[in-house]
Amino acid sequence: MKIIITLFQWLTNGSEILTQCGAHVRIVNVDTGKFSGSLSLSDSSNEDETEDLFVTFSLSHDNQTVVSSHKSGLLRTWNLQGKFKAIM
Repeated sequence: MKIIITLFQWLTNGSEILTQCGAHVRIVNVDTGKFSGSLSLSDSSNEDETEDLFVTFSLSHDNQTVVSSHKSGLLRTWNLQGKFKAIM
């Protein structure tokens, strides 16, 4: 499977990156190339939310929170376990 990476950010552990892959932000282990986590709206029961693609994201300095910007203009916060926290 070919993945086009449009944006990435290193985690402070130095062995993983956050990367935007289409409708997901994925955590990728740089040594193995395997996904170790994902931020995604695809689990949502609201069809409008599943269409609200990621535009960009940023990781907090303590690696605890990701803020994502979406096509709709909304900002969302997540933890690195992929759990949605809030809409701003």
